[in-house]
Amino acid sequence: MIFKKLLAVSASLVVGTVLFTETAAAEIDMDYEGAVDIFTGQPVQDDDEISQQQIITLSDGSIYDRLTHTFNYSLSDNNGTVKSSVAGGMITTDSVSIEIDSDVTARLYINGEEAQNQNMSEISASGSYSLLVSEDGVDHQLFSFTIIPKKTGALTAYDLPDGFLLNSVILSGEPQLLSDRQKVDFSQDGDYKISYRCAATGIDYGLDITVDHIPPKVELEGTVDGAARGTVTLIGLDEYDSVSVIHDGREMKYPKDGIFTVPGEYVLTITDDAGNQTVEQFEIKFYLNYQGVFFGLISLAVIIAVIVFLYVSRKRLKVR
Repeated sequence: MIFKKLLAVSASLVVGTVLFTETAAAEIDMDYEGAVDIFTGQPVQDDDEISQQQIITLSDGSIYDRLTHTFNYSLSDNNGTVKSSVAGGMITTDSVSIEIDSDVTARLYINGEEAQNQNMSEISASGSYSLLVSEDGVDHQLFSFTIIPKKTGALTAYDLPDGFLLNSVILSGEPQLLSDRQKVDFSQDGDYKISYRCAATGIDYGLDITVDHIPPKVELEGTVDGAARGTVTLIGLDEYDSVSVIHDGREMKYPKDGIFTVPGEYVLTITDDAGNQTVEQFEIKFYLNYQGVFFGLISLAVIIAVIVFLYVSRKRLKVR
């Protein structure tokens, strides 16, 4: 009895294995010799196959055209197209080119303000950009991107565009552990070499920048608790630092020697080559230099002489 049951179970296993093999063989091309997915057994495209495709649809709905190397966005209401040299959400140090069909209504914004008279074929100024289009009478953001200088203090992180994955991150010559392949942490200062890939196209992109978050360190010589009764000298500037000066609410030129002499309230904004800023405020309450004292004494002597002359002249008139 037990022998018969074992024989029945063995027979069912054999039949099941044969049926599974026949089914799998029906679904899988047994003549295929390329790479397969380890979970489904289905063929997958390798980089060579991807590179032969000219038009590739990306996860954000745009289309990458390998012939023109552009990311193309199609509008539904009038079939117009916008072409961009960068993908939506990308950060770059290079200039960006945008081509907009004549029947598409679009406006480009930089740092929240509309860019006026912008040459769309070469957008190079640093800033955060967004392209708004009018579709079915409604304005909406089509895509955004950011242009940064090669040295910056503005970045703390980079969330890669949809469908892009990190290949490697090297910080000051040291390879970094990739705990998140879709985000780069820029909290540390140093030289970054970043490589990432578009999964759909197989194309690699790079970003080489220096990150510096340290603001300029300067001193105001001659001030005590933000006030001075004489000259004030700004010291500690680096070669590429720039200074803007507001004196009593009005902009003035920064003195080349860094010495301030005119009484009044000052606001100095010091900006380094990474865009970091330091703001210093002080007030010169009263100041007389040697030249001022000399001319002051002369003026006083002239006034006294005039008073004496008038007094003597008046007395002579009375005597007569």
